[in-house]
Amino acid sequence: METKIEAIEDKILVKVIKPERKSKGGIVIPEVAGDLPQSYGKVLSVGESVNQLIKVESTIVFHQRAGMDILHDDETLKILKNDEVYGVLTV
Repeated sequence: METKIEAIEDKILVKVIKPERKSKGGIVIPEVAGDLPQSYGKVLSVGESVNQLIKVESTIVFHQRAGMDILHDDETLKILKNDEVYGVLTV
């Protein structure tokens, strides 16, 4: 049986997107070479008190140390509070 996590109240369940970082010359920069202050994530679930702009499948921006990391089905996810989100990316 597959288990599922649903966000509650003002919480947001996010799958962190790890961007590939490259120098201007095209050299791939490993994560350990320097932390970015922000992270991006794909929203998997939102609680009932979350801002209406944040929806499932939205891509959001948040501080990399925000929220709580959890391991679920061998995948690391993050649970954030609504006020830890800096913005929603739109195209």
